[in-house]
Amino acid sequence: MTMHTTSVDVVQIPTKGPGDVSGLVSLIDAGKIDPASILAILGKTEGNGGVNDFTREYAVSTLSTALASYVDLPPHDVEQRSHS
Repeated sequence: MTMHTTSVDVVQIPTKGPGDVSGLVSLIDAGKIDPASILAILGKTEGNGGVNDFTREYAVSTLSTALASYVDLPPHDVEQRSHS
């Protein structure tokens, strides 16, 4: 049995808030990150987790909108795309 291994990079990108994607976009534009190769984005938003906390949805929406043109998908499909 042959095992296939894959290596991944983890990149930490500071943000100024849940809607700040400037660091990610800068890395993509500089050719340091291939947007088609992004498998996951993990983030900690500044919200409190309560019923009135919109920061997670805001962060996901902002990321999806920013990545849409790079991966040739409409923003609402970016989060659901899969890698083959």
